[in-house]
Amino acid sequence: MAEAQYKDFDARMARIMRNHEQLSKGYVTKVTRDGLIVAKPRSRAARYMPWRTMLCVLALGLAFKVMMFVNLGPEGYDARVARLAAGTQVEQAGAYLLRVDPATAWLAAQIEMYRQ
Repeated sequence: MAEAQYKDFDARMARIMRNHEQLSKGYVTKVTRDGLIVAKPRSRAARYMPWRTMLCVLALGLAFKVMMFVNLGPEGYDARVARLAAGTQVEQAGAYLLRVDPATAWLAAQIEMYRQ
């Protein structure tokens, strides 16, 4: 009989420790219908995918490309990107990201229209 009680106790302690470990990585509290405050582990998707931050970084990168394209002009911008493409692998990756795409050309044309 005592052995069965120890097994139940050990299983309960393992469950409590596992729950404690999950809660230590972040939790959200909710109030149930009966007024009890319950802590639930934070979902992994919310922790690992900062969508808003990624979108802001992409928008800032596009804005940087457009402003450089407008300020240097098409010929000057293409010359600088070509110089990057002739460099190291990191510079080549930068040239690939900074090449003129349709969104950059369209936004630059919109800005040029308002500059004049």
